[in-house]
Amino acid sequence: MNKRVLIIISFVFLLLLSVNDVKAASSQTAVFMEDEFQFQSKSKGISIKIGSTREEVEEQLGYATNYYAHSDTYDYKDMVIHYKEGIVDAIMISRDSWFDWFNTYKTPSGIGLGSKLQKVIQQYGRGALMEPTNGGTVRMITYLMHKNAQGEYRVKSSFHYEETRKIYKDMNTIGMVVDDRGYVQFIMLATFEYAYRPDFE
Repeated sequence: MNKRVLIIISFVFLLLLSVNDVKAASSQTAVFMEDEFQFQSKSKGISIKIGSTREEVEEQLGYATNYYAHSDTYDYKDMVIHYKEGIVDAIMISRDSWFDWFNTYKTPSGIGLGSKLQKVIQQYGRGALMEPTNGGTVRMITYLMHKNAQGEYRVKSSFHYEETRKIYKDMNTIGMVVDDRGYVQFIMLATFEYAYRPDFE
């Protein structure tokens, strides 16, 4: 199985396992807009975001090179994408080979593969859910963001079932896997619905 797909499956599995166990870091107010949930490469003139259509993706990236039925995801050059009814609801990039060191995609806040954990916290704040290793270092960091009536996204530093049940359709996530040296090796931008598969309906 493609290593990139294994990372994706493992990451989503960890999200599902850890949602009730992880503790949030101390809260820090930060405000983001809808455009934060995208990967862009200014040198290539490419921008793929949550909410893009399949046609918009293919216009920029070409057709998918692989389709993985077990995860219902499409593999494009440098990223993996999931669609819900033809609309992007999850985008993933990962560093699983030496060639991926040349992956230049970043979020508008400048976070990409190889970013240091300290930079992630500097850009997005300390209100994340953090999953530590047995040694205490962070292996996974997830930001849950809720959109208010003004269209602003703010990081939620806690996860309450009943509250989330009411607002999950207005929530997006930014999740990352960090290697032993503190460098980001996987990033997923996704709707809350895709990331956590809530059984709210």
